[in-house]
Amino acid sequence: MGDPEISIRSISLSNEDPGPENTTRKKLKEYNTTPVEAIQKAYDHNGSRPVIIGEFHFGVPADGLGAGLVQVRNQKERGIAYRYYMEQAAAQPAFLGAHWFQWFDQPVSGRFDGENYNIGLIDVTDRPYWEFIEGVKTTHRNLFDVHMGNATPTNIKGKSQ
Repeated sequence: MGDPEISIRSISLSNEDPGPENTTRKKLKEYNTTPVEAIQKAYDHNGSRPVIIGEFHFGVPADGLGAGLVQVRNQKERGIAYRYYMEQAAAQPAFLGAHWFQWFDQPVSGRFDGENYNIGLIDVTDRPYWEFIEGVKTTHRNLFDVHMGNATPTNIKGKSQ
């Protein structure tokens, strides 16, 4: 989980085979409390190209749902974990961006493979997780300054169970 295992995908800007000469960025899935080591490994392994984190999340075991691949205590801690993850990533020069997986929780009955995680910004009835969203908003107010080196990334991690 903490190693990119070369589950890194090429993103090509041409219709040609996305070999190293045609690839400008690298994308990886990084389910961990911090992506710093994975970003550096991907950057070093792939010819010093910028890195996009294609998926990450933090979940809470609540409301009949599983906690996801990286678990924290509650919705407020999800916001804290999100901020730590994103600011630590943004402090890396090779970091280009990240994609939160996913917008809404998975169904209690499970998706096609049975996965039923509490990982959304909203629940399955479109109710926002406000404590988590406040953490996301705080993060994004600071993110550019962290990436530009004008602010220090937070060192406060989200608490797990």
